[in-house]
Amino acid sequence: MSTAFSRLFVRQADVLIAAVVIKAIEPGIKGRVAFQGSHWDAEADASIPENTPVKIIGKENITLKVEKL
Repeated sequence: MSTAFSRLFVRQADVLIAAVVIKAIEPGIKGRVAFQGSHWDAEADASIPENTPVKIIGKENITLKVEKL
């Protein structure tokens, strides 16, 4: 993870990094999320429909790993 991007993932007990699903995500099939004014590819271990807020739990290359809040 790049140093600049890793700063986005600094967590504190009261900080939650969230995005919103803009293209449904299915296990094994990437979707899209809106995060800080940009759209990102995203994947998850469970189905997540559009307009669902998600927590960013990681990043692999240019794909965010997310889970439902």
